[in-house]
Amino acid sequence: MQDYEIVRQDLEARGWVVRDGALYGGDFVLYEREGEYHIHSVYLVMIDRNLKYRELLSAIRIANSVCKKLLIAQVNGSRVKYVSITSK
Repeated sequence: MQDYEIVRQDLEARGWVVRDGALYGGDFVLYEREGEYHIHSVYLVMIDRNLKYRELLSAIRIANSVCKKLLIAQVNGSRVKYVSITSK
């Protein structure tokens, strides 16, 4: 749970609107901060908890099928590195 909060706080500090991503099989979905309304999320975020190859492939396919970019968040202490993965 600690990595979850570290990533959430980091994304919010970067200006993203962060929502639960369970509906899409991820940890978060991200919306750009534009006025009061958030119509379509841009990214599906998964925290790298030693993801297996098949889990990564599944996440890429899901993100692609719902028109989102996949971000893998890698946590090292209190620092977070993001890797963007696309299937195209």
